[in-house]
Amino acid sequence: VQVRFCESRAVRSRPATHLAVCCQSRQQAEQIKAQLAEWLQPRGLAISEDKTRVVHLSEGFDFLGFNIRRYGAKLLIKPSTAAIRRLRKRLATETRKLRGSNARAVIARLNPIIRGWAAYYRGVVSSKIFSELDNQLWWLTWRWACHSHSTKPKKWIARLDQAGTGDGPSFYVYNLQNQRAEKLGPLLTQAFT
Repeated sequence: VQVRFCESRAVRSRPATHLAVCCQSRQQAEQIKAQLAEWLQPRGLAISEDKTRVVHLSEGFDFLGFNIRRYGAKLLIKPSTAAIRRLRKRLATETRKLRGSNARAVIARLNPIIRGWAAYYRGVVSSKIFSELDNQLWWLTWRWACHSHSTKPKKWIARLDQAGTGDGPSFYVYNLQNQRAEKLGPLLTQAFT
């Protein structure tokens, strides 16, 4: 059951207050909703009817970037589809903006975004999502490297990707400013762990 509250009409500057309430039955949820409305009224707050929903947990609901849903006997909390879509779009936009920049600028721009998102969602069921995002980020950085080295053949760029310690592929991006290869893989791994 999800119940959302918003501030009174007189107070526009403060953000809305959100609340999710889980109950045993729809009848109990309606009773709690009425009790909360009574409790909020003297405080100058009101329930926003258009934003308030009463749903069964098997249907699930999105709340503050999380999807809360019961699958059989298990209650799983995952990052919501909308939150994942926003992050994918933001990463793609940022890497497009950074075309022509060196590896250090790309890492400096993407790392706080990835770290913040990973820190927010690491406490829920998200390892599969992190793996998918890691794959997407690899492709975004690959396209960035191909664009940055458009005169080089793909095999040359792929060789940079294989230039690790031999324990699997490590993504290296050649930094033209100081003629050094920057290892991007550990930073991405660190951001997703």
